[in-house]
Amino acid sequence: MDSVSAAQRGNLQSKKQDLVRHEIWTAAIDLFYSEGFDAVTVDQIAERAGVSRRTYFRYFSSKDDLMGQTLKSYGELLSNAIHSQSADMGAYEAAKRAVATILMCQSSPATTERFMEIGKRSPAALSAQSLQLPIVEERLARTFADRAGRTDGPSIEDRIVASLTFVTTKLCVDIWVKQPQQPVEEIVEDVFARLSAVCLPTGRPEKKAAGTSSNRKKL
Repeated sequence: MDSVSAAQRGNLQSKKQDLVRHEIWTAAIDLFYSEGFDAVTVDQIAERAGVSRRTYFRYFSSKDDLMGQTLKSYGELLSNAIHSQSADMGAYEAAKRAVATILMCQSSPATTERFMEIGKRSPAALSAQSLQLPIVEERLARTFADRAGRTDGPSIEDRIVASLTFVTTKLCVDIWVKQPQQPVEEIVEDVFARLSAVCLPTGRPEKKAAGTSSNRKKL
């Protein structure tokens, strides 16, 4: 009974922390969007979120950290979604289904649009986001390597599909923002179909990379 109670308390504490983190993040994004990333202070964010300055720093070390952690968290969600796909599914299909799964969990593109717009308006905010890109792409590449059973680290193919997955996700979000009434799954399906058409034009067979074994898992 004691162990169950401890687990329950831990779970409640974790949920509370997630709620506070979300409140801080939402307050920050609202302020960054309306007032500008460079003009907003940590004190303003804390006040809008209804927490103390000290509480803010329990979750984020700075404004840059908040912007960067957002992208990193998205990368983690995407990586987990890819990893959860069937092991016998190719990387292309796994990526497509993972992107659709993550985006369909969003109630609307409004918040994502704001996050992207903040980066466009502020070089500092964009820099904070960009610093996480190598980390996100490396995580995705390792996820694809794990799915293919490569224990010696990501291959060039894994890194290519990781980069394409991230870029394609951003493109899907851009379209979703402009066409919010279009079902997310349709947007994802169309974008990935176009990607396939560009990478593997009709009538041109896929060529095997030099040194690639015949039993290597295809993208």
